[in-house]
Amino acid sequence: MYAYTAEQVRAMDAHAIRELGIPGAVLMENAGRGAATLLARALAPGRGRRIVLACGPGNNGGDGFVMARHLANGGWRPELVLTRPPEEIHGDARIHLDVAVRMGIPARVLSPDRPLEEQLRGLEAATAVVDALFGTGLTRDLDPWHRALLRLLNATDAFRFAVDLPSGVHPDRGTVLGEAFRAHRTATFGAVKLGLVHHPGRGLAGEIFLVDISLSSERLDALPGVLLLGGPRDPPRPPGRPAHGHKHRFGHLLVVAGSPGKAGAAFLAGEAALRCGAGLCTVATRRCDGPGLPVMLPDLMVESLDMDNRPEIELARFVAGKTALAVGPGLGTCAEVRALVRWVVEESPLPRVLDADALTVLAGEPGRLRGAGARTVITPHPGELARLLAVEPAAIADDRLGLARRAADETGCITILKGAGSVIAAPDGRAAVCLAGSSALAKAGTGDVLTGLIGALLAQGMEPWEAACLGVWAHAAAGDRVARSTGRWSLLAGDLPGALGPVLELAASPPLEEPTPGEPIPLPGPVPAGP
Repeated sequence: MYAYTAEQVRAMDAHAIRELGIPGAVLMENAGRGAATLLARALAPGRGRRIVLACGPGNNGGDGFVMARHLANGGWRPELVLTRPPEEIHGDARIHLDVAVRMGIPARVLSPDRPLEEQLRGLEAATAVVDALFGTGLTRDLDPWHRALLRLLNATDAFRFAVDLPSGVHPDRGTVLGEAFRAHRTATFGAVKLGLVHHPGRGLAGEIFLVDISLSSERLDALPGVLLLGGPRDPPRPPGRPAHGHKHRFGHLLVVAGSPGKAGAAFLAGEAALRCGAGLCTVATRRCDGPGLPVMLPDLMVESLDMDNRPEIELARFVAGKTALAVGPGLGTCAEVRALVRWVVEESPLPRVLDADALTVLAGEPGRLRGAGARTVITPHPGELARLLAVEPAAIADDRLGLARRAADETGCITILKGAGSVIAAPDGRAAVCLAGSSALAKAGTGDVLTGLIGALLAQGMEPWEAACLGVWAHAAAGDRVARSTGRWSLLAGDLPGALGPVLELAASPPLEEPTPGEPIPLPGPVPAGP
């Protein structure tokens, strides 16, 4: 499954209308009927029958008018609340509004001159509230009147349902435009919008279902969408593991990590590498931390780096016989580390993953990584990416996909911007967003596990893009697996390596279920049913 910009989806709508000859009113009918079905399925019997639909004057409101008609035919009691008078509603939306009114569905217009609380009195008694105000057409901050309206809709105890996209969510970035509707369920039409996969938009949408409205699937597949990594069928398959293979067949990863007080970072990366299939793993670490690692995990081989005597020379010796590098967790940021990282970037021929301190010492110098080429995966969190690109941290939150793509372009590396809904970007324009994972992974050390995991996949011969996509998904899915038993509060980074094997097995042989044609498709990933 892929996600698309609002502009791409609008172009698909135009193609369906102008080139395929499907009237816009028919597309609207398909959308509204599918949304009405999803809402009716979500409402438990006996909860009451009153449904209030807040509708704007555009196509999103038109979808709401269609919903009202189908809900009425299903035995519900829909009520239309319009933000503009009927004479200001035109085109396909007006066609469906007129039909609804002729069916006897109540419709009233909200006045900007009277208190909204007074006009919406009794809203709390509704069974469901439908947001059909803006959809994907809104990219500017909402005015105070609409913000107040959304706050009132959110304040009800009714089931909250969004049409295409919660109003107030940026359709491409997922940011909040002053105020946003908080849905328990969202029906999105034709294609998944990027605003539904980036936080906070993803959390505001609740359960998300994709409704088929008859857009051309062939034309949609030809668009450069963003790959969604939600279930085990989405990422690339893990490296093969033939029965006759031996440890050297499965690669030898060199992990360069750890410093005084941070031996755990090296241990977590090393254990993750072995748990993810690397035949051998050597950890090169600061001398004071080295002796403790074999006790923590005797499967690891350990080399000590003498930071007082040009450690890059020692590292060049350690690289011999290895198949990949993982550099950075807990390494420190002293001048010697800077020299070591420069050697890795400029001299080492091995595929590598760079994380944490290996990126911090390159702050403001993304171009230095260009020599490393696409054989490199970098895994910054938002703060590290902001330092690397010399931008304000707030800029990362405002446009995660855009800044990840910029980093990939300026560094020439596969870039993983970690966080809720991790983003993966390649210099050639490919991009992916991970739908798996939760706040359970917001713990120290979980990034070190990801570094070792991706390093192990590189060591086994995976291409950097494939290793990044599989690694990010497996890491998030392992977190979900652990959190189901520990709870989201109690997960530790050390819990993750043991869960990586089962999720990789699942990715190697994913389930074969196919969605039923014409049925709404739920977006994968553990998203709570409502904010």
